[in-house]
Parts: sequence; structure tokens; C-alpha cells
Amino acid sequence: MNNHKSFKVILAVLTLLVFGMIFVHYFLYRNIKLMNESASILSSQVSLQSEREGYLISTQRAIQNLEPELDKINASIISKDGDVDFIEGLESLARQNNLSINIDSLVREENKNSGPVSTLKISLTTKGSWTSTYKFLLAIESLPYKVKINEYSFANELSGDTKPLAGNSWQSKFKFDVLEHK
Repeated sequence: MNNHKSFKVILAVLTLLVFGMIFVHYFLYRNIKLMNESASILSSQVSLQSEREGYLISTQRAIQNLEPELDKINASIISKDGDVDFIEGLESLARQNNLSINIDSLVREENKNSGPVSTLKISLTTKGSWTSTYKFLLAIESLPYKVKINEYSFANELSGDTKPLAGNSWQSKFKFDVLEHK
């Protein structure tokens, strides 16, 4: 009977050891599984961050490559509150070409789709020689700004006997648009 008792004790101990091992394995398995999931999440986050960083670097390079062109575009648009300097520049161009100039209208037109840029619509009249007027037109077209000439008329002022007046006998009218930062 002693054998039988010791066999039951051994069996009970072995059963407890087996359940203990199963219990330990279960918690080890669960712990390894949680670590694996965490590692997978961290790996995907690192991969996503790497992709974002690559995208940002490529975008930054693209912006750096476009910077000279953006500078040219910005230079072709009148700076904010630069309309007075622009008009003074037009008047100076007219005087340099021996023309009298009159600014007939100056209107700022806002376009919802144009973003931070508005259009400055200018209408002006000059009087002077034909050569001076032509040089003034060329100077306007050569300005470093984006200028769109919408209308241009050139007329000879005649005296009563239909002969051209001496000197300032030509009158021109200009209507053009210039882009301006808002």
C-alpha cells in the first residue's frame, strides 16, 4: 500500500508539474505573442515614418529645384503696396522718352481663383513724338513684370489745316494689366 500511496504522490506531483509547465508555457507564449505584435507595430510605424521622411526630402528637393523659377515668377509680380512705385516708374519712363503722361484710371481687380495675386488695371494717355511713343511702348513690354497690353491706340493730332502739329503731335492710349501681390 505504501507503493500505491507513493505512486499517487508521484502522480500528483507530476500532474502539478505538467500543469505548472503548461501554465508557464501559456504565459511565455502570450508574452512572446504580445512582444511580437508590439515589434510588428513598431516596425510598421518606422516604415511609415521612413516613407514620410523620404517624401518630405523629395518634396524639399523639388522646392529647392523650383526656387529659381519661383523667384523669377515673384519678381514678375508687383510687390504688395508696390503699385505707387510702379506708377512712378511708368511716369519716369514717359519723361525719359520726352512724353507727357496722364494716368486715366487705376483699378485693382480681385479674382477668387488667383490666390495671393490681384490684377492692377491701368489706363493711361501719352502725348509726344511718334518715336518717343514707340520707345515707351517697347519699354512697357520690356518691364520685368508680367504686363498684358489689352488695348493700344495711336493717333496723330491734326491742326485745322490737316497738317501734323510740330513736336508733340501724337497721342497714344494704353490699357494694360499687371499682376500684383495682395
